[in-house]
Amino acid sequence: KFKRFDDQLDWLSGMKSDDDFLNKLTLEVDRHCERTFDTPRRELLTVKIFRRSVSGFKERLSSATTRIMEPRKEIASLKSRTASRIKRLKDKTKSATSYVAARTFTDHARKLFHQNLSALIGDSFNYFARRGSNREPGPIAALVKEAIELAERRRDLKRDPRLIVVAHSMGGNILCDLVSSFDLNARIDVLVTVGSQFPLFADLNMFPGLDSARRPIKKPEKVGKWINIFDSNDLLGYAATPLFEDIIDVEFGSGRLGVATHTDYFLWLSFYERLARVVQEQGSLVESGA
Repeated sequence: KFKRFDDQLDWLSGMKSDDDFLNKLTLEVDRHCERTFDTPRRELLTVKIFRRSVSGFKERLSSATTRIMEPRKEIASLKSRTASRIKRLKDKTKSATSYVAARTFTDHARKLFHQNLSALIGDSFNYFARRGSNREPGPIAALVKEAIELAERRRDLKRDPRLIVVAHSMGGNILCDLVSSFDLNARIDVLVTVGSQFPLFADLNMFPGLDSARRPIKKPEKVGKWINIFDSNDLLGYAATPLFEDIIDVEFGSGRLGVATHTDYFLWLSFYERLARVVQEQGSLVESGA
């Protein structure tokens, strides 16, 4: 029995694993039995039962840990293999890039993820093949550029002074390209990318407006604050750090696996609460939007 909370903390100090905790708890039971029981037989029986329970608990704990960690290890390995194969395909012609890159991804990913997810990589390379140029943006780039510039023209400096853009997945790649490579007639005060792959494509030098040779890559000047949110279990969500500087990475843990990890960010109340805390922590983001 502990008389003070500090006594509890002292008892727990130095423990680095579940095994440390269980081993110390076993020792305490041994001591308790020595003080409590008069007959060796009763003491021996109690300790034997307890130790058997501890052993069984350790086995279940080890089994559960293995089941939890295996999907994460497989996801990390899959990310690495995907990036490696895409790099080897960079020298292919643009017309073939969409098909080959999508095939590279789906050959490994279909065992874990729904077939619809495989199209996202193909869509990304399809965009880059038809992105156009600064003077003549491609159809997708032109559409998004026009929408952002319309929002810029509709700014109300008194009632709604800040331009805030939220982009999910492929949208984050398009926004990264627009703010770095195109003549965008707008300045985005706050850009929020969610479950996006722009760090991967920046690492592959797919954005002409970014100096990917210098690391870390500078955040485009047309963006004030850039918040990048990703789930560690999301195969298609990438952290910007340390590849980029001045981009705020936020890890969001939904606890999900599979396709829902990538598609369901905006269905979770905890996602908005996490984003709100980051905005509050930034302080000046709300006040100045700079």
